[in-house]
This record gives sequence, C-alpha cells and structure tokens, in this order.
Amino acid sequence: MNSETGGCIRRMYMNGVPVAGFSAGALIIPEHCIIPPIDTPKRQHLFLKGLGLIRDCAISVHFTKWNERENLKAAAEKINAATGYGIDDAAGVYFHNEIQADNEGSIHIYKNEI
Repeated sequence: MNSETGGCIRRMYMNGVPVAGFSAGALIIPEHCIIPPIDTPKRQHLFLKGLGLIRDCAISVHFTKWNERENLKAAAEKINAATGYGIDDAAGVYFHNEIQADNEGSIHIYKNEI
C-alpha cells in the first residue's frame, strides 16, 4: 500500500504506536493484502501490496462466516507464507514484533508446509 496514509501508518507503527484493523483494515496490515474471492467481482483472490507491518503470513477475515478455510490455505501457499490466520467476526489476534502475542475469540491458524 503505497499512499500517504499508508506511509503515515507505517511511520507511526515504527515509532511504537499500536495499529489495529478490522475487516479490510486487518487485511492491509501484512505485506500481502489478500482479498478473498467472496469479496471480488470475478470471485477470484486479489493479491495487493499491504502495509508490511507483519511478514510471512496471510490473514483471512470473516473466516467462519465466509467459509474461508480453503481460501486461506490457497492464499498462504501462493504467497509462500509460513502461517495463515483466519479471524472470525468478534475475534482478534495481537502481534508484537511480528509474533502472535495473544488472541481473543475464535481464530484459526494454518501452518504452511513450505
């Protein structure tokens, strides 16, 4: 995500300001922003540049509601990410220095065999 807003968020993050994102906001946090097929006109994954605040992972939101298990697995494999995080509605995952530190609610973790 190369924009003035993205640059501002990255600078603040590097200066120790916590960053939170919900739904699309959570999708833009990693280096790869992965839009699921259910949320695209062509019903295919859309891979965009994310903010790059965490690396080597794929994030899927509305995980159970949108039945995203296979989509998360496919996306993680495509970008060669070690881990995929499926986040249910009303759930959250917390990272500190790019490592999962905690979670609330129902999250689903996929480990890629890379």
